[in-house]
Amino acid sequence: MNRLATVVKKISERLYYVAGLARFLRGTLTPAESRRAIEMLGKEREQTFLHLLEHGIYANPRSPIRRLLEHAGITYGDVRSMVEDHGLEAAVSRLYDAGVYITLEEFKGRKPVSRPGLAFTTYPSDFDNPTIFRDQVEPTSGSRGVSTPVAHDFRAFNQHAMYSCLFFESQKAFGRPVVVWRDGITVLLYAKIGQSPVKWFVTRRTHGIGEFVTNASFVLAGRLAGRKIPWPRLLKRQDALVLARWLAETCARGTPAYVICHTSPIVRICLAARNHGLDISGTVFQTGGEPYTPAKQAVVESVGCRIVNIYATMENTYLGASCADTDDPRDMHFFTEKVTILQRDRLLGPGSSVPELFFTTTSPLAPKLMINVSMGDYASISQRPCRCLFGQMGLTTHIHDVHSYDKLTSEGVTFLGDELYRLLEEDLPARFGGAPMDYQLVEEEEGGLPKISLVIAPRVGTVDESAVLRTVLEVVGRRSGSKIKPEHWRDNDILRIVRREPYETLTMKVLPLHILRSDIEHASHRPNEQAGLEETE
Repeated sequence: MNRLATVVKKISERLYYVAGLARFLRGTLTPAESRRAIEMLGKEREQTFLHLLEHGIYANPRSPIRRLLEHAGITYGDVRSMVEDHGLEAAVSRLYDAGVYITLEEFKGRKPVSRPGLAFTTYPSDFDNPTIFRDQVEPTSGSRGVSTPVAHDFRAFNQHAMYSCLFFESQKAFGRPVVVWRDGITVLLYAKIGQSPVKWFVTRRTHGIGEFVTNASFVLAGRLAGRKIPWPRLLKRQDALVLARWLAETCARGTPAYVICHTSPIVRICLAARNHGLDISGTVFQTGGEPYTPAKQAVVESVGCRIVNIYATMENTYLGASCADTDDPRDMHFFTEKVTILQRDRLLGPGSSVPELFFTTTSPLAPKLMINVSMGDYASISQRPCRCLFGQMGLTTHIHDVHSYDKLTSEGVTFLGDELYRLLEEDLPARFGGAPMDYQLVEEEEGGLPKISLVIAPRVGTVDESAVLRTVLEVVGRRSGSKIKPEHWRDNDILRIVRREPYETLTMKVLPLHILRSDIEHASHRPNEQAGLEETE
């Protein structure tokens, strides 16, 4: 009887989910109504922040932010006065100086929150927004450790679609055939703005009934709302040529496509087109989740294509998008109406620091509530007007060259994301051959001892491995903040070369630093916390 009740409960939950998606898909969002709604969000940002502070943080005994505020002796009235007298940006800066902030390590549960006279452990769920509905639970990509669940409210999907609509309009992309090579909700967002994808590819074969049912839910919800959502096809990394040929056909018909996927697959598509003489010029690729480096840009531009960037995290959703008034896709408008940004120097070693970004929630539908929380990113920030759609809306905060700081934890060496990319995508290919994503550093353990492997793709061909190792060790030795000398890596046989394809994440990202240890973030979620949650990627 209990088993039957469980089955009935799951069927009911799935039907509710499909019905909610179908309701979301009814009606087509236009750029005009999207702009009005986003501009209103900006006008109300300070009041929204105070509402979330009162009802989502001070009223939530599990909130780590509340514990920090109380420890600093800061009441809700104090924060309200700061905002009213000095503005939101000045208020969050004062809160940071009072110790109200969360580092990436604290947010992920890798380290306890520690302030003078206060220490406690956090879990990702402690930051959940209690004022929203948990209509969908999606896991993070797990790029910095194990994947953790993030709850989303169906009402937030409409907001996501608004940003997609405005970005699409700013890039003058309406009318192009849309292709999605990603898992998740992306196909529905573009269907909502009247741009249903003509093709949907997923990066891995469906595993189990749960994933199959989730994909079927998207397709069924689309049908119920009168939207044609294609059934997803499996397209693996080695199949990039298949998509390159299709893109060449669309270009030959005079309708270059708009392709949404991660940066690594984009580079593979462009390399496949270049190597096989396919004309895909005019194709626009929308990416996010990986830095668009100069080496990758050279590959994309070599076949006459261009990339536009979305800056987003699962915890904050959309944070920024490429400015259409510049040729540099790394120059993005930051969406200050939904997230306030603060920069503080993060010390990585003697004489080495980066301008780390801290985020504060100002959107009522944000899945996580944050005040000065770091996601491990750093970037340049500037203020300037521009002529693109976002500039016309008054979004003058620009964020440029977003990177993560990556750390080889076993050996005490911290690499900045841009340094890793320069080494692996420019220095090594220039000296030894190959292309971006043919080289990768991998951290792992063997028998409890640290090993750092330099993975080199077989297609690079024969290389002088001693010369490759010397090049890497020279870079390590030049790092001013490095406490580990290159001879330590060499003499202790810590650094080695492995010939194989670089490791990928589930979403086909090829990260410059891949971690193979299974114990990463073992305390980042409570035992059985995810049980019963329906997860999609």
